[in-house]
Amino acid sequence: MIRVVVVDDHEVVREGIRARLAAHEDVVLVGEAADAEAGLRLITEQQPDVAVLDISMPGDRNGIDVVRAVKTAGLATKLLIYSSYVRGPLVFAALDAGAHGFQSKAESLEQVVRGCRAVVQSEGWWFSREVQEIINAKHLQPRSDHLTPKEREVLKWVSLGYENLNVAARLSISENTVKNHLKSIYRKLRVAGRVGAALWAWRQGLVQDALSETAPLV
Repeated sequence: MIRVVVVDDHEVVREGIRARLAAHEDVVLVGEAADAEAGLRLITEQQPDVAVLDISMPGDRNGIDVVRAVKTAGLATKLLIYSSYVRGPLVFAALDAGAHGFQSKAESLEQVVRGCRAVVQSEGWWFSREVQEIINAKHLQPRSDHLTPKEREVLKWVSLGYENLNVAARLSISENTVKNHLKSIYRKLRVAGRVGAALWAWRQGLVQDALSETAPLV
């Protein structure tokens, strides 16, 4: 059972998500909040599998601030942004902060359920179609930089959400070797780190090919 918390200042949005989640047996709503501060308290107390977060909310903090706070606290909750503001800078700010997915409110509520399932199953990031189009058009144009077969393997599993130690175990190499491969990958792709490299991998289709091979993290 996937335990979900929803943080959104609009009651009608919370009602819609509540009704959609109730229609599925594998997800359950365990709490709601109408602002970032209350949402953060709720996530800390309940430690749900997934928190669905709006970005713009009353008060001094927003949904991206909640993402940062949850990551800083070391909580295992997966963080799915659900927003009307689907713009490149916001999408990448959310991902850089540690969000596991970004869903446009313009798309169906059923997509929220799919997103909750996807991020819990560690299938990399979850993007709704509108968000994916932004990533494709504005951020990740195809590059000619050559990655070695081993670098592509490392990048593939990192992009699925695996930590360095898990990647090392899967590929039968040391964790230091994984780190060295990642440094080379970042340099070749001209990205700052894990998020940029993983987004490039999703754009190039490396990750989709690996989903059928995915096994539980070791």
